[in-house]
Amino acid sequence: MKNGLPEDLLKKLPVVLRSFFGAEVFFDETERIYLAKDPKYAGAGFGFIGVREDGSWFAGEVAAATLFAAISLYKSQG
Repeated sequence: MKNGLPEDLLKKLPVVLRSFFGAEVFFDETERIYLAKDPKYAGAGFGFIGVREDGSWFAGEVAAATLFAAISLYKSQG
């Protein structure tokens, strides 16, 4: 354990998160955080749960306007 979850639990974290939040769990290498869609979110944007390697977590939202702008930018870059 390096200032976080025990190594054996850290290795199982994606499986645990999938069992709670569904199949789509992503790991952001830059931020060193697991992200999963929040199944209880009912807004117009995108709700998510973030779990850090130290076991701390938070919930967040990306507003619909931000999503549409990001999608438009992505599409314009080919």
